[in-house]
Amino acid sequence: MYPLQVYKVAAYFFMTLPVLSHALEPDKIFEKVSPSVWGVTSLDAARAPLGWGSAVVIGPGKLITNCHVLKRAKGIQITKDNIIYGATPGLADLERDLCEIKVANFNVPALEIGPTQNLKTGQKVYAIGNPKGLDLTMSEGIISSLRQVNENGLPLIQTTAPISPGSSGGGLFDNEGRLVGVTFGGFKEGQNLNFAQPASWITEIEPRHKANLAQEEAIRNNPAGPQAASTNYSGPRRIGETWEYRLTDRFTRSKRTFSHRIDKIDGTEDRVSMNQGARIEDTNGKMIELNSFEAGEFDIAMPPGGWVNHPLTAGKTWRANFSGLPHRPVRYKLAARVVGEEKVVVPAGEFMATRIEWKGQVAASFSNIPYAATVWYSSDIDRIVKFTAQFIHQWSTFTSAYEMIELVRHTKN
Repeated sequence: MYPLQVYKVAAYFFMTLPVLSHALEPDKIFEKVSPSVWGVTSLDAARAPLGWGSAVVIGPGKLITNCHVLKRAKGIQITKDNIIYGATPGLADLERDLCEIKVANFNVPALEIGPTQNLKTGQKVYAIGNPKGLDLTMSEGIISSLRQVNENGLPLIQTTAPISPGSSGGGLFDNEGRLVGVTFGGFKEGQNLNFAQPASWITEIEPRHKANLAQEEAIRNNPAGPQAASTNYSGPRRIGETWEYRLTDRFTRSKRTFSHRIDKIDGTEDRVSMNQGARIEDTNGKMIELNSFEAGEFDIAMPPGGWVNHPLTAGKTWRANFSGLPHRPVRYKLAARVVGEEKVVVPAGEFMATRIEWKGQVAASFSNIPYAATVWYSSDIDRIVKFTAQFIHQWSTFTSAYEMIELVRHTKN
């Protein structure tokens, strides 16, 4: 073979070789990313520790952690070895449990965010965080599943990489040392059932934060007065009918709004579809299918069939025993009791409502936690007008909640 032909064959051979990934050994991954993984300590008003977690660096003076790590915090510190920085809260996406931390004069390199849309089940990943306060603990595993909990977004990442309390807000990395997830919790029962939010959500925090602020401003500037309650709401459901609610996180005092809007009614199958199928009820309001959890605890902890069990008569009781969602690894054992009718005032006005009290326990990662929820249901509009829920895990704020929703307005198109 002539030399020129040899060069052509060789060139063709190398051009057709597959592109090799830059996979790193675990020790090199740790060396690359560990400078940008820090511990987080939340402090009370007396500067005493409330809890611990982890955080990852995403830019100059900016880190990301889980919002539940910062619940009830009056102060924040980030730590590594004997280094301590004071920090302040930044932007927040409470619905996705991702919060920004700001640190002055902090010039640690930001992590590279990997293409989370290309993640695959079986792919090797590494978790780095501060479980039980043990700085920079690295664990290895695979992506065991991609769990779709909201049709409008990326799925949660289920992984076998061990995650323990204190790892919340830590990093989940691919074999090139790119951040692909933010670790936030797992099931104590079972083996290697751990979860992380897609790292791509980090880039969406700012626009979502601004959108929530705009919603709050709209409520302040155009509140529905008490006269709203006098509107005639009786009659059958109709397409376009909308209930707008305000959700208040009573830990952080943050607020946001959400709406339930009817977009389809199938009378033959007794199904009322809301929010493009995210919520499906029967014509009496009983929950049939729930595919979105925008209402926070109201949706996440909803018993099978819903919070209301018709007919409602004072003294009526019933029970519900059910499992939580993948991002709420708990089991609920609750009992409901109809207390009776009372007046309740919400932003939409004053209503006569039936009060239903739910009490029981939540079996979480370390113990059984007392659970309490109260529902105010108005038969005038066949809808819940107010809801509160509270349960506080002394060891893990990940499995804690203290929320309230209130009806802001009800409209029929």
